[in-house]
Amino acid sequence: AGEPRQGYLAHAALLDLRKGAFYTGKRVSSEALGLAGSARGIMRVWNRDWKAETFGARDVLEFNLDDEKVRLRLIATYTGQPVLHGERGFSRKGQCQSCASQYFSLPGMQVEGQVEIDSRIEPVQGVAWMDHEFMSNALEESQSGWDWFSLQFKDGRKLMLYQLRARAGGISYASGTLISGAGTRALRPEEFSVEVLSTWASRKSGATYPARWRVRLPSAGIDETIIALHAEQEILGDDTSGITYWEGAVRTESREALGYVEMTGYQSELGAKF
Repeated sequence: AGEPRQGYLAHAALLDLRKGAFYTGKRVSSEALGLAGSARGIMRVWNRDWKAETFGARDVLEFNLDDEKVRLRLIATYTGQPVLHGERGFSRKGQCQSCASQYFSLPGMQVEGQVEIDSRIEPVQGVAWMDHEFMSNALEESQSGWDWFSLQFKDGRKLMLYQLRARAGGISYASGTLISGAGTRALRPEEFSVEVLSTWASRKSGATYPARWRVRLPSAGIDETIIALHAEQEILGDDTSGITYWEGAVRTESREALGYVEMTGYQSELGAKF
């Protein structure tokens, strides 16, 4: 019947702060035999036994990790309008015309559900941040990877920042979005700074990642030190997924905000791959 037209890759992770345990999982499947797929006009995506579906105003996510030792079923609700990043959703990643994505977020989602670890089921609730980007090309060959930050503050403000690092050193491109009661504002690179204060070296991949940062956005009165809640939140690539990266939970030292950070290109450069 020919080769399948579309492949699907899914990664998921869970950090258990009480145990200091980090669980990961992945699914790599094709459209063949309906093993993976997606619907049009509504969010309905599946990759074997993992799935994300929309039912009215609610999104339901089901997946398992660490060879099915951990199972999650989460229900997320969002009542606001999607946040468009960049130029009305057109988010540049460099100087070339095609180095960009269509990018929106749903910050401040309310989440409830249950987590099962080693046959013990616990109810969970909290807040979430959903990001969605789609593009044909994102990175220039001269760029090695990115650092992406999302922070949700107690006072209701939300902050998204990203920096694309240059292979030759320094920052190639940067942008961000501040979401507050006054509305949504796109941030120029000169408006904010991200300073690395300490690092963590992975014994598994050999990569060295930032682990503590100082983030400053003077126009919003933000000057915060961000710390990783657990150093070992690295996702290891292999022959199927290919990319090793760090993605995990963080908070500000002041405890005024919780967030998430994603870092790529520290184990191998991505400019020619992504």
